[in-house]
Amino acid sequence: MCGNHDSSTYAAAWSDKYRGPGEPAQWASQANDFVAHKLRGRLLLVSGDSDENVHVSQTLRLVDALVQANRDFDLLVVPNEGHLLMMTCGYAQRRIWDFFVMHLLGEAPPTGVAVRFEAHELARYAERQWRELRQ
Repeated sequence: MCGNHDSSTYAAAWSDKYRGPGEPAQWASQANDFVAHKLRGRLLLVSGDSDENVHVSQTLRLVDALVQANRDFDLLVVPNEGHLLMMTCGYAQRRIWDFFVMHLLGEAPPTGVAVRFEAHELARYAERQWRELRQ
């Protein structure tokens, strides 16, 4: 979900902090598109098209590699959603839960279920995020 699939195209502050200082060439072999041909099992990729943290192009680059490798996968790109869409988009949350129900439990998910966030839940979440940003 909103995955950093290639550290060479992501913010150096994060990549250097969590992977160690390095050159993009060093990270190339660690990029998910480099190993897409090894995919086994089920994969669901989810991204908001307005992700302000990890651009949707990273996911689409992985999609291209999976297509080139003839690997099956599921893709959900949610319009007008950002990096935290799991906390703000009930549709995405339900689709992820449905994927797990289908592929881990082997059952059909219930139909007609809508996950909605109440205004006070979204406001509380936004306030918590704002507080963390100011620290």
